Amino acid sequence: MFIPLAGVEANGYGAYSPAALREGPVGQSFSVMLLCVMTPLFPSRRRFLGLAGAGTLFAALPAWSQANTVSARLATECYIWSQYFEAHQLSLVEGLPQMFAGLGAAGYRRLEIAGSWLTPELLPLALRLSRRYGITMPFVYDDGVMHQREGADKTIASVSALVDRIQKPLGLEAIVFNPAFKPQDASKTDAELATQADALNRLGEALKKRGLRLFVHAHAPEMHGHAREWRYNLHHTDPALVSICADVNWFFMGGADPLELLREAGPRVASMHIRNSSRSVWLESLDESTRPLDVDYNAVATLLRQERITPWLVVELAYSPKTQVTRSLQQDLLRSRLWTERIFRRV
Repeated sequence: MFIPLAGVEANGYGAYSPAALREGPVGQSFSVMLLCVMTPLFPSRRRFLGLAGAGTLFAALPAWSQANTVSARLATECYIWSQYFEAHQLSLVEGLPQMFAGLGAAGYRRLEIAGSWLTPELLPLALRLSRRYGITMPFVYDDGVMHQREGADKTIASVSALVDRIQKPLGLEAIVFNPAFKPQDASKTDAELATQADALNRLGEALKKRGLRLFVHAHAPEMHGHAREWRYNLHHTDPALVSICADVNWFFMGGADPLELLREAGPRVASMHIRNSSRSVWLESLDESTRPLDVDYNAVATLLRQERITPWLVVELAYSPKTQVTRSLQQDLLRSRLWTERIFRRV
């Protein structure tokens, strides 16, 4: 999902176009979300800095949780921070220091960051903040047209140029990539899917030559028609070149069975975005348990363990227009990290 930000390219982080975003995951206007919901969701910038600096986030937690170490396969990603920046009308120059400070305070040590947030002007700032707070950036999210030959060629060239510029300073390991949708989320033709699969193989090969991996991400539109596009990508790409980033909640939102798709992808699942919802409304944190949950992550963890699938576990929070928010973003990120470590401790 995509939120336009000052200084962020139009095809930046996420995959939903602005038109699709206005519809929202529960069919409500995103502009209404910003005006009526988002503003009170976050603490003021002054209060945020006080929380991060004084360690207030940890005060109400027992000592054992403060000492709990971050899983070797745990990461987070920056979509929720795009919402934070938008709500506070922050530029990336103003917002990135708050993001890194908040993630550091919440105990995260790895970040999946948007490629559009790593412009030549912003990259030095991101690297300084990364060193200051001890947070690496091994994964970068990008997207682009892949179902048209000319568009795919441009996308592969663009991603390759980005990688050549950021790979060494970031210590980059993988590109998390979402093929662009057609207008109005129209279904792609068989020919377009064939072009897309070939383009994903070519991108995967270009990355492999650089010592990197390709994780292909999907949103709800790829789940249409019994997950037709997602399954085509899975079964018509080379496993040696293309791995899967499984966004389990988007599987559900698109009408697919998350466990079925995880089982079908098997060891090709290299990364998993973790977020949950209740009746298709995103929850403020992953440890919610007082309402019906759309994704059973205990069952997900059991399946991963049984199938011996060991993906990166990437906490990805997000707010819907109807999300009920009762805590600060930093507290929700911390609680979600501890929950993820507990649920997936045996995977």
